[in-house]
Amino acid sequence: MPVDPTDPRPPYRQIADELRSEIQTGELSAGSQLPSERKLVERYGTAAQTVREAVKVLKAEGLVIGRRGRGVFVRERPPLMFRLDATRRFLSQTRSANRIAEVKLLGVEFVESPDVARRLGLDPGARVLTRRYLLLLDKEPLQIAQSYFPAELTEGASPLNDPENVTPGQIDAHLRDRFGIDFRYFEDELTIRMPLPDEVRALRLLPGTPVGVMLRTYTASTGRPVEVVQYILAGDKQILVYRGELLT
Repeated sequence: MPVDPTDPRPPYRQIADELRSEIQTGELSAGSQLPSERKLVERYGTAAQTVREAVKVLKAEGLVIGRRGRGVFVRERPPLMFRLDATRRFLSQTRSANRIAEVKLLGVEFVESPDVARRLGLDPGARVLTRRYLLLLDKEPLQIAQSYFPAELTEGASPLNDPENVTPGQIDAHLRDRFGIDFRYFEDELTIRMPLPDEVRALRLLPGTPVGVMLRTYTASTGRPVEVVQYILAGDKQILVYRGELLT
């Protein structure tokens, strides 16, 4: 039906809200094509630019995706229900949801970061080792993860500074066997913001898509912080799930 001139919402919002409702109820099913721009103009009795603005809203929300020369389609794969208390088991989490998962190691290097050093209980000028990863879901970038470790944990033959090792489980086993370190708990700081240009490119984000920035500090049973991880989370590709105990 045509847009309602008495509705306080702008016409493009009315159209976006109605199409979103059709997607959520299944009237427009996953993988189905939205009506053409011409048909939507006829349906809502509005200008083509208004329809384009409505579709742009749905793209920014990650509900639809444009395919060059073919039209606009409802996204087929739902966001991943991602348990943040199990980030070290990314592969098993995604595969248990029947999704295709991959981890790419982008680089390993020593850096100076006063903020990370402070979180690890080190001097501000202390060097730390960083390992940077790209995590993919169904061949689409999902997260950027950057881990930081005290340099002293990398002495000798260590999987931490091995550019061929992409298995966090092997690193955990090495820290436990060589240094007696066991990860006991973590503390998160979660921020929602718009992405930086390099994050847009790396995560292939649609215009207007925010990211979650989670800074996690892992602490061993001794009370010593042993790892800091920064996760850049694509806002349209995952639903973050926490589970914890209430304080009494």
